[in-house]
Parts: sequence; C-alpha cells; structure tokens
Amino acid sequence: MEELKEPLSPPPPEGSNPSDTHLIPIKQNIRFDGDHYTPKWVRGRRNKREGWCSICKDGRWFILKNSTFWYHMTLTHGINAVTGRAFQEPQETRLMDGKPDVSEGLCGSCNNWI
Repeated sequence: MEELKEPLSPPPPEGSNPSDTHLIPIKQNIRFDGDHYTPKWVRGRRNKREGWCSICKDGRWFILKNSTFWYHMTLTHGINAVTGRAFQEPQETRLMDGKPDVSEGLCGSCNNWI
C-alpha cells in the first residue's frame, strides 16, 4: 500500500480559554518514524481520552478507551495497530456470498479470504 504522506490534518484550535483544560490538545510522541497509528494529538482524560485522526481530510477526534480509534484506523484507513503501517493490499477482491454490499480480500501473506 502506498505510504501516507505529510502534511496531515492538525487538530483545530480549541480557543484560548476552554472551560475544560483537559480538552486542550496535547502533542504526543509517536513510537517510531512512519507510525501512522499512534495519534499525534490527544485530549481529555480517563475514559473520555480522545485521539486525533490526522489522516481524515478534515481530521476528527475518536475515543481511545473503547477502541473507537482502533476500529477507525483499522477499518477506515487500513492501518495496522501493531506495525503502525498500512496493511498490504489484497491480491484479489470479491463480493461476499449472500452479502453483495460486503467485499473480501485475498491476503497475500496467509492466502485466506478475509
């Protein structure tokens, strides 16, 4: 899959005096160069902690605690949480039997339809 290119969407300015200081975005270090999974910006705390998706055209906040961020990065952008990189493109695609609106891809690593 093609490597993602910078610049990515920065989070929106939250104003100079937000009522909740925990909503001020904080820049977070990524795990390694080329890590597209780890959110570069976070805000909030505890179960309300959110990560900024800078890959989305206009960016968007997703909750970290309940895996919403994980699902978004994996299913929308095809980013592997472990490697931080895009999944390999499928060798082939096909429509799923009985579900014409769902497609499967043939994995080049395990040769299974997923």
